[in-house]
This record gives sequence, C-alpha cells and structure tokens, in this order.
Amino acid sequence: MIWREIGKEVDINDSTRDILVTLGLDWQVEKRRLDFDASPYCDMIVPDKCATAKVTLSSVDYLGTVGRDYHIISNRDQCEFIKAVCRQTEGAKVVSAGEIDCGKKVFWVIELAGLDEVVPGDRIQKYLVILNSHDGKGSFKAFLTNKRLWCSNMFVSAFRGSDGVAIRHTLSAEERMLEAESLITKTTFMQEQLMTTFRDLTQKVFDIDTVDGFLLCVFNPSNPEGKAWKDKKAVIQHSIQEERDGSILTAWQLFNGITRYCTHSTKRTGIKLFTSIVNGVDAKICAKALELLVVL
Repeated sequence: MIWREIGKEVDINDSTRDILVTLGLDWQVEKRRLDFDASPYCDMIVPDKCATAKVTLSSVDYLGTVGRDYHIISNRDQCEFIKAVCRQTEGAKVVSAGEIDCGKKVFWVIELAGLDEVVPGDRIQKYLVILNSHDGKGSFKAFLTNKRLWCSNMFVSAFRGSDGVAIRHTLSAEERMLEAESLITKTTFMQEQLMTTFRDLTQKVFDIDTVDGFLLCVFNPSNPEGKAWKDKKAVIQHSIQEERDGSILTAWQLFNGITRYCTHSTKRTGIKLFTSIVNGVDAKICAKALELLVVL
C-alpha cells in the first residue's frame, strides 16, 4: 500500500509522546510575525498575515502564510483525536502516519475493522484517512477510503464530492470523544449508502459503444483529438478490460477500471499518488465517474 511507503504504523495504546517521537512529529507549530526585506529601509511587517513555523529544538522552518485568526491544531491534539477515534471503533488501528512536504501537512490512516462484500468474493477494506494542514492550505478533514482487496484499487468515498468532512477542533477529552463518535457515525452511514450503490452498479449493464464518450466526460481532456489523450485512453481502456469477466460490461466493472487506472497506471508514486487519490486529481476523477454512473 502506498501509505506504508510514506509513513509508519503505530500502536494507539502507546503514549502520545512516544507515538509522536516514532512518527517524527514531536515538533511544535507556532505563528510568527511575517515581514519582508524593504532595503535600504527597515523590514516591513505584513498586516493581517503571519507565518506558521515548524519549531524543533534546533531549527525554525517556514510552513506557510495564514491569517492572524488562523487556529493551529497541534500534532499532539491530532494524535489525541486519532486515539479517540480508534477507541470508538473496535479493531481500528493506525496503519500509517507521518508528515508530507516537511511538515506542511500531517496524515493519519486508520484501518477500520471488518470487510464489506459487493458481490461474493469481491471484498472491500475500509480506511479513514485524516489530513491536517499546517500551511493554511487546508483544514482538519477525514476521507472515507476504500481498497478493493483482489486488485488493490483505491478510491475515496467522500462525504460530499471529494472534499471530505471537516473535523471540529476540541480541547477537552469529553468533547474529543463526542467528535470522534460523530465522525464514526457519519462514516458508518456513508459506507452503508456506498455499498448499496456499488451493488446497484453490478446490476447495470453499460453499453460498450458509449465508453469513449463516457471517458471524455470523466477525464475532460484539453484536446480530445490529440495523441496524448489517445495514448492515455488506450491505457484506461486496458484497465477497464482487465476488470471485465465476460462479454458484457457492468457499471461496477467500468468504475473499477477507472479506479485501477488511477491507482496503478499514472506516473504518480509515493506521496504524490497518496495525496492525489485522497483529495487530488485522481480523487476527483473517481468521484465524477461514480456520480455519472449512478445517474445513468
């Protein structure tokens, strides 16, 4: 799995300090004055803005520019919330966590217990991917992510579009548990809806002659007649063919052909692939494909 390549597994029963040390997240985020060099005059302070900084015992590194009202959610607070989520769900565990882009973002991947089955033998493992941004370019959010076991295709099953669900920052342990409980309730409801949708897709037969047009709608190439799109389409069509098990093409097979392409056939690897699948280009492609297949 890609997240195992970019993070580490931790035991939520360990102390918060030990977890942060293991992950290399035992540093602070602080807001600092933001100014610029106005030579030959004195430095000028940027009004209504400040910088976030990654602060360790030996260094201070710039993370991003934020408004003065920006609220920092520390790595410690994130870890405490993750532990609360895992305690709300029996069998849940953190299979990977770490930082992205030198601390600008922090991610946590929680594997949820139990497998869902679309049709006999076609099983799905559920994950919660939780992201926090220290650079002001995102918020504290959760993304319900599914992995199809037999082919390892991954796709985000977002709560709204591909934007995830915002997590409210809380300070007290009681409030934290209530917010964790709310997140698990939303996750459970979303997954139940999603499995119903997937099973419906297995019953929809898709007209093979209309696949090209469907791919145009999903991928929206800048030049549909150009060589770049034709080459890309050939790879996507191969991924779709890999999902077929007979002469017909179901909407479920078509969807998984697209998720197979996004997971395995792009040039993105490591962190770039992870962020793209969770809330980037590939997440939006998969979300659009599912949305169109549901209404067809």
